[in-house]
Amino acid sequence: MSQQRPPHFATEPDEGGERLSKRVAAEFGLSRSQAELAIETGRVRVDGQVVEVTGARVRPEQRLTVEPGASPMDLAPVT
Repeated sequence: MSQQRPPHFATEPDEGGERLSKRVAAEFGLSRSQAELAIETGRVRVDGQVVEVTGARVRPEQRLTVEPGASPMDLAPVT
């Protein structure tokens, strides 16, 4: 049995898009490690859907949001 993925996510580099953690870091002023922590803790949504996989790939037209009130200061540093 193969695991099904949401159809709106690119899953391989050759499908286009960029890594979710990279885009979250760039768009919301977070370090990559802070972006990964935000994703892993369920604070990031792609087109309204929570995504907890840091390696997910997103396309330029997809809308990203971070939980209201979440900021770099709210996220503990990753060591």
